Amino acid sequence: MTAIAGLCYYDGRPVGPKLARMLDAQARYGPDDRRDWSAGGVGLGRNLMHMLPEDRFDRQPLTGGGGRYRLVADVRLDERDDLARALGIAEPDARDLSDAALVLAAFERWGSGCFDRLYGDFAVAIWDVQDRALLLARDPFGDRPIHYYRSGSLIAFASMPKGLHALDDVPYRPDADLLARSLDGIFPAREASCFQHVLKVPRGSCLRIDQQSVREVWRWQAPHTRLKLTRPEDYHAALREQLDRAVQARLRGAETVATQCSSGLDSGAVTATAARLQGALGRRVVAFTAVPRPGFNASFVPGRIVDEGPLAATLAARYPNVEHVRIDTRGRTPLDGLARLFQDSELPAGNLANEPWANAIFDGVRDRGIGVLLIGQQGNMTISYNGQLGPASWLAGGAWRTFAREARAMARDGQPWRSIAALAIGPNMPPALWGWLAGALGRAPDAGAIRLIAPSRRVALGPSWRHARAGDQTAGRDSIAARVEVMQRGDGANYGKAMLAQWRIDRRDPTADRRLTEFCLTVPEDQYLRDGISSAMVRVGLADRLPEAIRMSRARGLQASDWHIGMVEAHDRLVEEVEAIAASDAAARVVDVIAMRQLVADWPEHGWDRPQVQARYRSALLSALAIGHFLRLAEQHLRTIPQRNGGASCDDDRC
Repeated sequence: MTAIAGLCYYDGRPVGPKLARMLDAQARYGPDDRRDWSAGGVGLGRNLMHMLPEDRFDRQPLTGGGGRYRLVADVRLDERDDLARALGIAEPDARDLSDAALVLAAFERWGSGCFDRLYGDFAVAIWDVQDRALLLARDPFGDRPIHYYRSGSLIAFASMPKGLHALDDVPYRPDADLLARSLDGIFPAREASCFQHVLKVPRGSCLRIDQQSVREVWRWQAPHTRLKLTRPEDYHAALREQLDRAVQARLRGAETVATQCSSGLDSGAVTATAARLQGALGRRVVAFTAVPRPGFNASFVPGRIVDEGPLAATLAARYPNVEHVRIDTRGRTPLDGLARLFQDSELPAGNLANEPWANAIFDGVRDRGIGVLLIGQQGNMTISYNGQLGPASWLAGGAWRTFAREARAMARDGQPWRSIAALAIGPNMPPALWGWLAGALGRAPDAGAIRLIAPSRRVALGPSWRHARAGDQTAGRDSIAARVEVMQRGDGANYGKAMLAQWRIDRRDPTADRRLTEFCLTVPEDQYLRDGISSAMVRVGLADRLPEAIRMSRARGLQASDWHIGMVEAHDRLVEEVEAIAASDAAARVVDVIAMRQLVADWPEHGWDRPQVQARYRSALLSALAIGHFLRLAEQHLRTIPQRNGGASCDDDRC
């Protein structure tokens, strides 16, 4: 794993110590080796954390194209052997090349088209000496971030915003409007970061940046053709093959691996597949499952799996090389890691209730000396996709027989006809109209929820905020595009860097593997929703590796069901945090502090299974706490650098 940085002054100013400051700011993400290069007004560098066998050959920044190109990359390549063969590199020579060196060789051969041929997680920066332009690229789904800044005579990039903010030229301002909209569940633009002036390279894009412009020169294109295999069994065999390959690729450089193993299909599929592959080599898998603390009422929410330990244990019992570790959150609260998360991810906590058990698992992985954690985060749109966009696409495409057959099967399986009709009709209606109709029928997904946006900020955002959520709905006429949009809109790459800095853990997601994803996207909808069975590809196709109890369970896991107990134990800290948010100009202009105080004062003694209580506390209050905390710490940091923004602080409506 690597943290990269670079800058160019087009007016010829020397880089001087500025590149060193950018690398110093990101030292936690790569403490094992540091190298840089500069000439005149241009400089690139990287900090390395040794995670792969070939990292011992890493000599970035690299020079290619007869001196034309300089490259730094944060990369873990899959299919290295295939790429080396395509480049004409002999196997013995390829063994002595770092992943970054293979990326450079691919770019020399194919230019920006090389990114279609690279598999794995990557963030790449290439300085073109001849054209005096910078190329920045990211893979479609990975956990390698890259941010950039462009203004006047300066362009600069860094893995993390702090690398850019190490430069006096880059203003430090949190994006208050973006954070306020996130309280309302609105996803930001793909290039937006939590800071004004700092942009992200979108997933699956390569940008060419020079003094005149920023333009996209490559974008990953999702396949839009459908596979036509003879039998369902053929699709299942292909799924198993693709999943085996994806997991195998992510075992690279690891002896023992850890997995996050819930009672769900995705983490179960990843854990089982890793166990099979590792078992063939005499190696172990340590599967971590988050469970409620002892004595917690496991009948907490009807229809949900509150304690996922027993089901996960049935999976672990099938594989003798799997060590099953149950993790509870005694002694932990959602408030514990907020300051550290701000420092290392530069994002608000995405799901504050899950922080205690997630951090407990990371501690367990680190304490066992394991450096690779396998997850199944993207599986909902790939291997375990439930086919719920099928009815809308069949209706829109005129596949009446398929729609009628599956609708009858879904009804026989107990799904109400009203819900089936909503699945078929809703995505084919104009979003605003469907949002209004769903609300009128009492079916709006956020009915009764509250949004703790400060009233003045809500007014400042204008009327458009009310319709932004409806506009976020993806049309059912193109289910592939809808799934890709879901996969790419939530970019948690910064959290991956935080894991690296805090625990020295590389999280890897086989369910986000590009080849596996492209395969899953091309499988017809009626293989996912078949005979009324949702997620049929996994439920039927992985019968050889998943227990029946997991494969056929219709209940969903409820993680962090006991989160509120930790908050009760930390009640005084909760009150202090709310008051600290209230005392921060930046935070109090975004979150509704009065409503937060009232919720804390009215803290329920029971009724945590009620949806309204969950919506007010787990959803609304914790989201406001995360964003308020982020803003108040950003404001504190800004006060330490008064030279920025002409001595401004976060005391206006833009911040």
